[in-house]
Amino acid sequence: MSHPLRIGYLVPHFPSHTQLGVWREMLALEASGHRIVPLALPMRRGDAAPQDWTQDALRRTAVPGRFPPAEALTGFTKLMQRGLALWLAQGGHGLVQPVFAALAPAQALLTAQAQHALDHLHVQGDGLPAMAAALARRMGGVRFSVGLAARPADHRAALRFVLEQAQFLRVPGRRLHESLAETGVLPEACPVLESRIGVDCGVFAPERGYAPPVPGRPLRLLAVGMRARSRGQGDLLGAMRQLIDQGVDVRLTIAGQVWRSAAPGGSDLDATLRRLRLQDHVRLAGPLPLPELRAALADAHLFVDARRDGLPGAAALEAMAMRVPVLATGAEDDPPLIRDGHTGLLVDTDAPGAIARAIRALSTDPERLERYATAGHAHVAAHFRVEDSAQALLRAIAIARGSEDAAAVPPDRAQTAQPAQAETAADAPPDPASGAAADQKDDTGRA
Repeated sequence: MSHPLRIGYLVPHFPSHTQLGVWREMLALEASGHRIVPLALPMRRGDAAPQDWTQDALRRTAVPGRFPPAEALTGFTKLMQRGLALWLAQGGHGLVQPVFAALAPAQALLTAQAQHALDHLHVQGDGLPAMAAALARRMGGVRFSVGLAARPADHRAALRFVLEQAQFLRVPGRRLHESLAETGVLPEACPVLESRIGVDCGVFAPERGYAPPVPGRPLRLLAVGMRARSRGQGDLLGAMRQLIDQGVDVRLTIAGQVWRSAAPGGSDLDATLRRLRLQDHVRLAGPLPLPELRAALADAHLFVDARRDGLPGAAALEAMAMRVPVLATGAEDDPPLIRDGHTGLLVDTDAPGAIARAIRALSTDPERLERYATAGHAHVAAHFRVEDSAQALLRAIAIARGSEDAAAVPPDRAQTAQPAQAETAADAPPDPASGAAADQKDDTGRA
């Protein structure tokens, strides 16, 4: 770009211990010569595992405001003059609550945009932050883009309203892109960048080679971030129960916040562990500081990402960067993070029986585990670095702004819709054993 931009990067509850990838992308954007202003909306909640990086990020993060009623009234008045009543009528009932909840935040965000003289705003996530950005734009605020890492909550009218204002949408891959288009959420005029937030391969660099499981000793599994029941925690725990019943000595560590019901007597992860008699086999490590997370990854024989949405998360990316083999549920995406039989193993079902069989097959095949560990590491280093995702975002911003020198960002680093194939172990012929474990008929042991 011909001149540095001042880019606001808006993230809900930033900085949280789960948002290291977002923070590293901000730093990568700054390394390209641009001024990045971290913004948090809503305000950051208490962090169960404060870390050095979260403290650094917190010192730099601007919180648009505490949203007094006067802010909402000011925003309402401005938007009524710009057609708010018509938008609500067109959007229907599903648009009313999200719009009114975001009136005060939008006015506060508009003020923050002016204070920091922003040229562009990127919003990571949907919900309140994205709606506030859309309303601020309607009131004369800066142009903005939206990034989604997973399927959003079921607020279709609200998200469509947001995307009608956005300059572009960033999604991790083709599957989420197509899903949004099929549900009618994605306006035809909204450009889509298929680019996943990358991993800092310096932060998640393996200190040694992969050590496969040893016969006669426990198989060590790691899972991260089971904060919602929809993430598939019951499926993985059901698979654990089956493995133990089959005589497999297996241990599972779950790092990060876990799903717990707020309702008295409600089902939660602790209750599921007791019901399946897994207390001696599953450790709830909680949110881990970065050094401890790296140690947990280095100690794991296999990382398991049993998400029901079938979209591997940032933790899978970090595991692959650390040279840990990954097993995930779902099908290949485009661009593929996990190429089935090449860079990891995909189980095309969330049935506990299929997950258990896949884990058991891998536990007795150390050569395949080592192959996945090596190829996954090479694949991430070649195609999913945080520097690459930052350049892709910058190029999309430049194109959206109509910059004449958008080509200043190298296209091979900016567009990840179809990554170039590097000559690495990731491109070896597919493993003939991959996918064989995905038998959808056996659903025994579902938690």
